[in-house]
Amino acid sequence: VGIARTGSGKTLAFVIPAVMKVLKSREEATNKQTIVDDEEDQFKFMAAARSKKATCLVLAPTRELATQTSTVFEKFRQLGLNTISLVGGSSRNEQMRQLQRNGADVYVATPGRLMDLVDSGVVDLAHIKYLVLDEADRMLDMGFEPQIRRILECIPRERQTLMWSATWPQEIQSLAAEFLDNYEYVAIDSENLKANPNIRQVIEICEPYDKLRVMLEHMKEFKSECETPRVLVFVNTKRLADTLLIQLMRNKIKAISIHGDRTQNQRDNALRLFRDRQCHVLVATDVAARGLDINDITHVVNFDFPNTVEDYIHRIGRTARHDRRGTAVTFFTMNDVGMANKLVKVLRETNQEVPEKLEDLARNQHRYRAGARDFSQRRQPRRDDFYSGRTTSRFSGSRGGGGGRNNYRENDFDEDDRYTQNNSGQEKRRFRASNVFDD
Repeated sequence: VGIARTGSGKTLAFVIPAVMKVLKSREEATNKQTIVDDEEDQFKFMAAARSKKATCLVLAPTRELATQTSTVFEKFRQLGLNTISLVGGSSRNEQMRQLQRNGADVYVATPGRLMDLVDSGVVDLAHIKYLVLDEADRMLDMGFEPQIRRILECIPRERQTLMWSATWPQEIQSLAAEFLDNYEYVAIDSENLKANPNIRQVIEICEPYDKLRVMLEHMKEFKSECETPRVLVFVNTKRLADTLLIQLMRNKIKAISIHGDRTQNQRDNALRLFRDRQCHVLVATDVAARGLDINDITHVVNFDFPNTVEDYIHRIGRTARHDRRGTAVTFFTMNDVGMANKLVKVLRETNQEVPEKLEDLARNQHRYRAGARDFSQRRQPRRDDFYSGRTTSRFSGSRGGGGGRNNYRENDFDEDDRYTQNNSGQEKRRFRASNVFDD
């Protein structure tokens, strides 16, 4: 069990031993290779055998993290290592064809798609000797525990299991106690999640409808701080990701977005454009909050405050990686007052400036929450409300009034998401016409 904050190098820590395990297993299999006379039949036999006898399995919570892990494994391809990514959002038939044509030594998969292929008889986990649960806490948060348990039941008990997590909650401890025998426990710094001290955290307390104006002001500041800033903007809903993207491009800011309604190709293309600096602002839902290693992100903006302070720490952790420094700007409204105490604690732990208004909200959060709830019941939608005609209070109970944050909270990790908005061509034209950070 390895506990370490994001960006600490956990991926390479399990990839290198995995490569060694695969090479050793292949050597053992070669010594026991069945003799087939015909050369063509031998080729087919080996491909079929390898497709059924992958010895390494890496489970990841999201498609992006699985794809990123596969990329790390691909660096060892010259050793003859064959890796396949089994994730939702990509063609199931194509993944099946790859397995039949090339086989695999390593499966890197999301739980939903893997179980689909196992139930279909396409994937056999009976020969797995090396199992990795990457971002195990996130997988449990996302409700993947039933799938994880089923997968573990399909894998031989005689195996090496590595469980990686940024936190060590009771759920993870129980899972480790049930499925790991005499495990070694390694924690870097602390098992309690803490913000990176190299991140300058700026808290903007404002009204929901004023967020866009304040963010655009910060965008100008970002440009003055560095010539080509790379900004990651987090929102809580798919709808807002699309709306905010349009607003940014209208303000001549070259931007791109990713969320759960994008196809895998669209999401990969968006990340490629951002990594290659062809666009400088990436608008994302929590699909990109953890695990992704995008170098040189200079600024993170929490346009919406996340549901938990742990997600807040993971979001801002996208900047200041590899001992660099970064800035995180977070918008905090009356709708988020229930998180005030925890946010103040995070700021103080890293010696950050705590706004007086935030301290006041933390001290009197019960009074403010009651006031916000009463206000949300009386408030009518504003014409200039950035949430497109619905009230933004998460304390409102009706759909027209926002329905609470959870009602609008997207499920980014639906393994069979389909891109339902036919606006990719229009978005592409806007992208080409815009300029980066024009005043």
